[in-house]
Amino acid sequence: MTQAAIIGSSDNPMISLPTYHDFKPVIVIATHNRTEITKSLLESLKSTHNNLQVVLVYTKSIERKYYESLNHTFLHLVNSPNNPLGNKWQAGVRQARVLNPDCLIILGSDDRINDEFIANAYRLLDKGYHFIGLRRYSIIHRHKKYLIDYKPIMPLGGGRVYSRQMMEAIDWHLFLAKERHLDDYGWLQVVKSGLKAICITDTEKYGMEITAIKGAWPMLNPFNPNHPNLRIIKTTDVRN
Repeated sequence: MTQAAIIGSSDNPMISLPTYHDFKPVIVIATHNRTEITKSLLESLKSTHNNLQVVLVYTKSIERKYYESLNHTFLHLVNSPNNPLGNKWQAGVRQARVLNPDCLIILGSDDRINDEFIANAYRLLDKGYHFIGLRRYSIIHRHKKYLIDYKPIMPLGGGRVYSRQMMEAIDWHLFLAKERHLDDYGWLQVVKSGLKAICITDTEKYGMEITAIKGAWPMLNPFNPNHPNLRIIKTTDVRN
């Protein structure tokens, strides 16, 4: 596995980006019965970029009341049934399109990105990449932090960055309705587009790190350190 695998044509037109000050990223998050961990995620995102907008797809009316009470001006709420889950994520993508973003970022409700994630994503987009994916991430689980490489060729689901041109090329269609393998279709769309894409293993070098915080809440894919698709690089103890 290389530290940065590149696919697509290097002859693609360069991405036309505004200045970083005027740059408008939109993050799409789907959540269900995870109000506290999702609240923590939203708090962590507040200062990542002045123009950041977040589309949060929820299921229950009580969740809407909770998220509205947070009074986040950057937050846009979308209601969708939790099943089929692919439809729920795609509902968030449709709302993101209305917001006219310069890039779209997919993030799990238990994920955290580092403070410079968006700034460094901007630099890669400005170099002509239309998609950025990650193959290394950290998981905090039961008082341990695992640094993990993802073995499959396709990148992780969380932390994916799509340029506006990429989203237009694939007609803003990232998810199918089926419950499992939600991210496979989005990656296939990227490959078929022929646009230049980068998948990063050395996330620290590129300044784009992501951490999944696992807990007692329900998870579609519970953490299993012995999963055949994962390679544990390092394990450290954490207090909380």
